[in-house]
Amino acid sequence: MNIVVFNGSPRKNGGCAALIQALVAGAQKKGHTAKVFHLIDQRVEPCLACYACMGRKVEFCVHDDDFTPMARDLLAADTVVFASPVYMGQITGLLKTFFDRWITFAEPDFSIRHVKGKRFVTIVTSGAPADRFKEVTDYLKYWLGEFFKMRHAGSLMAGDLHDPGDVQKRPDLLREAEALGQAL
Repeated sequence: MNIVVFNGSPRKNGGCAALIQALVAGAQKKGHTAKVFHLIDQRVEPCLACYACMGRKVEFCVHDDDFTPMARDLLAADTVVFASPVYMGQITGLLKTFFDRWITFAEPDFSIRHVKGKRFVTIVTSGAPADRFKEVTDYLKYWLGEFFKMRHAGSLMAGDLHDPGDVQKRPDLLREAEALGQAL
């Protein structure tokens, strides 16, 4: 199985990254491959709502940025992982800007192409208790599952993580992420 991961954290060595690394390690133990994109390293312009992608005037988007190569990797994947810390009660701006560009996977009638039927996993981290921002996970599950017609393969909500190294003090979370990767 081919997995593609989109890390919406600006910290490439933070809690999301550690949980992603554990998930990928678990998946690799089962013979799966994974490619991780740290969105902080990618140039992704905001959606212009021009709808050229929906009219298929362009392959993915009018922007000449890093979204198109990532979209090609996404299409080649069986499972997509979205990871984000909670910023101001929601996913980070990095992940939201990337996700806004997913309009390219919708037809003019809003039926879905390319990603329909793919599996998805969500990882959400927070300084607050994990259940405090359950709605962030619910948001991702709704849009990926209900709107984009993908299949939910698991979610990890990790709370009480205040500093970048706090997840290392939580072997329970690292084991849960690894088990989630193995279950894919």
